[in-house]
Amino acid sequence: MPPSHNTIVQDVLPPDGAEDEEQYDPSEKFYEINLKVGDAPNGLDFRFVGAEIVHVYEGKFADEIGVHVDDEIWSIDGERFMNIGGRVEVTPRDGQKTRQMKSADNACGETPPEQLAEQVKWLKKRPIKMVIKRPKYKDQYFTCDFNDRKIGVKYLENVITTVHDGEWADRNGVKPGDILLQVAGQNFAKMSAAEVVQTIRSSPKPVKMHFKRPAESLRNMEFLASDKNFSLNLKEDPNDPTADVYELEVEQRGHLGMRWVGTYYSIKDNYCP
Repeated sequence: MPPSHNTIVQDVLPPDGAEDEEQYDPSEKFYEINLKVGDAPNGLDFRFVGAEIVHVYEGKFADEIGVHVDDEIWSIDGERFMNIGGRVEVTPRDGQKTRQMKSADNACGETPPEQLAEQVKWLKKRPIKMVIKRPKYKDQYFTCDFNDRKIGVKYLENVITTVHDGEWADRNGVKPGDILLQVAGQNFAKMSAAEVVQTIRSSPKPVKMHFKRPAESLRNMEFLASDKNFSLNLKEDPNDPTADVYELEVEQRGHLGMRWVGTYYSIKDNYCP
């Protein structure tokens, strides 16, 4: 369907600061959307979490101009999106007001409600110039048919932390860092262990299991498969011998962006889904 507007969308060079990001990849693209007065009066027709666009409504404004799921809002009118609404006035005892940065994005990607409200307000402004990043890696989703005695994984909440060699999950390509979203159509994150067992037993076979492989995991896998100068060694954690802990040495500029591999890093205790 042809666009029903004249909004200007164009590719742009990486904005200032992009190359300083820990997970910057030169293959990532940035594009700019110039929204004029009257453009998208009912909203941009996408949903976002943090800076990541998680849903684009089919046939609506964002879809028409080429916005994709997993794109990231970089800035609005030159202001970094994750900083918008992150500054609050603080009045200390001496009565002098100062401006202090609140946490714009904690480890789990949550945004404080008051900051989210300010971000939404900025998205509704017209005219605005919005820069969006299209990352090289995007989340992947896959479904597996389960018809076995056990899944063969360890998990923390709904994040797979360990996949046992030769068992069902391993044979079906499930990897550490994958997220189990649904079991037989039920939200796995809201199910107790007993409910999972009962659902599997009572559901028609094979049971459909729906997984998400985060973009970050794909980035990690490519790095580990590439010809980089690094060593990865399994180490014992003296405080928890059951945890999967690794020591990683890398001789390369840049940040791996890994959650499930790191220097003396325990996915059992520190993974943040």
